[in-house]
Amino acid sequence: MTEENHLRLISNELAVYHHSVFLPLWKLAGYLTGAIPSLFSSNAVYATIDAVETFVGEHYLEQIDRLKAEASYPELRSLLEKCRDDEINHRDEARVAKSPCSSPFLRVWCWLVGKGSKYAVILARWR
Repeated sequence: MTEENHLRLISNELAVYHHSVFLPLWKLAGYLTGAIPSLFSSNAVYATIDAVETFVGEHYLEQIDRLKAEASYPELRSLLEKCRDDEINHRDEARVAKSPCSSPFLRVWCWLVGKGSKYAVILARWR
């Protein structure tokens, strides 16, 4: 629900021509990223949330830092900071809930989630 709200808020800030044509793909990927680990265990779900939110927090921070350096769009920067805070809270909640030890399979899954997120951003920028 929080992510849908973030999408709505940020989409409202962007001109329509800046909206990603890949949004349906991102929604499907987001659903599968949550559904697949739920087939295994709650620990897999929490580890996945940690991996996703770690990436998202870093991605938001890159945008925030760029806007700070340019001293531009203070309202957008504030919105991104609020969204980042929400995501960091999700990450921290997942870290508290997950088991400190994880299987090699789960570590590989979380690595794939992080890499997939990185390449999704690259693709979105390309359009």
